[in-house]
Amino acid sequence: MVSILEEQHRAHKERQQRIKQAAIKLAKPPTPPPAPPPEPETTPAATQHKPDILLEQTTNKPIGITTTVNIITDVVCSFYGVKEKDIKANRRLNNIVKVRHVLIYLIYNLTTFSAPQIGRKLNRDPTTVGYAIHKVEGNMEALKEEISKLEEIIELKIEQRKTVISAQTG
Repeated sequence: MVSILEEQHRAHKERQQRIKQAAIKLAKPPTPPPAPPPEPETTPAATQHKPDILLEQTTNKPIGITTTVNIITDVVCSFYGVKEKDIKANRRLNNIVKVRHVLIYLIYNLTTFSAPQIGRKLNRDPTTVGYAIHKVEGNMEALKEEISKLEEIIELKIEQRKTVISAQTG
């Protein structure tokens, strides 16, 4: 019995540490990524190599069988440095709530899912989903840059998935 409690306590401490690190990361101004090296001429071979790079950055799931919601969730979680498990948890920490609201907003705008469907995916009530969408839309000036970057990355991942699927079927 003691070992089970110790294990749960250790897991709880690890989760708290991850959440704390994510909050610190959000509090610091983002450092711009280093400038990529100049790309050589755009050739068909160079364009075909880009999806391989994106595949390495995703989770272990093959990109051809992931859903759009999974792609959006993976991108948002990696962008903000938060685990999917923390987003679906019943925590109301500020850094988690912001990420959850952005995730809900992007799923709502980039898919045909309704508020109840999104709520079921994220263990939330449909009214909570509506509130999150309204909150992000009301705070769009502050989040505009982040959301546009996220949408760009998500669209690249979706295009990559289409390419992989068409290569597998054709």
